[in-house]
Amino acid sequence: MSKLRKRIGTLLALCLFLPCFSIVVHAAGGVLTFSDPTTKVGEAVTVRVKLNAQGSPIGDGDITVTYDPAMLEYIGGQHSSGGGGTVTLSSTGDGTITELFYTMEFRALAEGITDIKVSDYTAYLYNDEKMNVTLGSSAVTIEQGDGTVLPPEAAGTGIGPAITVNGVSYNINGTFSDALIPEGFIRTTIMYEGQECQVLQQQTSGLYMMCLVAADGTDAMFLYNSENGEFSACEKVRLSETNEIMLMQFQADMKLPKEYQKTEFEVNGVVYPAWQDSSRPEYYIVYALNSAGQKNFYQFDSSEGTYQRYTAAEVKEEKEQAAGFFGKLELKLKENLSKFLIGVWAVFIVMAILLVILAVKLKHRNEELDEWYEDFGDEYEKKLKGKEAAKKVKAAGKSSKNQDENYGYINLDELDDDYDDRYDDDDYDDDDRYEDDDDRYKRKKRSGDTTDFSLDFIDLD
Repeated sequence: MSKLRKRIGTLLALCLFLPCFSIVVHAAGGVLTFSDPTTKVGEAVTVRVKLNAQGSPIGDGDITVTYDPAMLEYIGGQHSSGGGGTVTLSSTGDGTITELFYTMEFRALAEGITDIKVSDYTAYLYNDEKMNVTLGSSAVTIEQGDGTVLPPEAAGTGIGPAITVNGVSYNINGTFSDALIPEGFIRTTIMYEGQECQVLQQQTSGLYMMCLVAADGTDAMFLYNSENGEFSACEKVRLSETNEIMLMQFQADMKLPKEYQKTEFEVNGVVYPAWQDSSRPEYYIVYALNSAGQKNFYQFDSSEGTYQRYTAAEVKEEKEQAAGFFGKLELKLKENLSKFLIGVWAVFIVMAILLVILAVKLKHRNEELDEWYEDFGDEYEKKLKGKEAAKKVKAAGKSSKNQDENYGYINLDELDDDYDDRYDDDDYDDDDRYEDDDDRYKRKKRSGDTTDFSLDFIDLD
């Protein structure tokens, strides 16, 4: 009996000891919090929501909330969508953040306090571990307004005048959330068709932005040009943490090179004008407004989904700065630099070919002249010397007939000097001269043609 008692006691001790070695599993925890704003009847109110993963990288967070449509009218928000009493919040982390943020924009319809509660949710850490979230709720306090009665169209078609954009009817909605205001825009009011409407304005460009509500209750932001009354759908594209652009449907103020043909570019169901080079079909050129109020062309790479400023705007600025004949000529040369260089090279090549041809011809001509001088050069030089000697004799003959200026007679001293100059030549020998004359005389005698030599003497008396 005592042994049985000992065994039972040992068994009970083991049962009490085993829980100390049990493994405890804790689910990832999170906290969902809401703001509790206060507003007035007829005014807009923003409810801010935060999902905190308590220090762990957060992944997905999808939350469904309900509200009283008799007290509040949903008009928009960040990472939120809905209406008719239900709003869905949806956002995703990137692995570096531990919190997700949402906003819901409502318009207050009646005085009182109304709650916004969570009806369902799913939340995960970035490593796909499911989160166990502690839920919160929002209490919106709506105070009595200034007595303004909302128009009938405030139920979902907007509170401003009706307009038509791209064939769709809208109403201007002035009660939009601050979360919808792009960087560089501020709230202001303008008169449109006799009504004062709350809009946004970009001070650097002067363009306005309006929140337009369609008949089905969907709203969107449109750019408005007060100078020509045109509206343009716009799509915000974030290029970096500090820079964003908005695609526009406005007609471009600048021109693109002629190789770009106009086409269409669709983003989120909205068609925007674009231009495309047929040789590079993966690239589109779109017209956009940046945060600084500058309208420029941007190149969209459809293969990588990236945007980059296109340099045609700089070409336009150079055209505007080009003034005068030389300025336009310089710009023309820059635009056609490749053609100009090709023309210069063509002229250079033609000139080089001509120089080679002339050099070859000159060489051949020199060779011909050298051959001719070898064959006839000596005879030609003799003839040339004979002609020159004849000219000198003739010139001397003419001078011998002139009388001396002082006495009216011929100056024999000058005649002798001239004779000596003409005939006193080392190459000219008297003996040779007479021998040549004798030979000529003998030849003429044999041929029967002899001529008597006569010598005229000058009478000095």
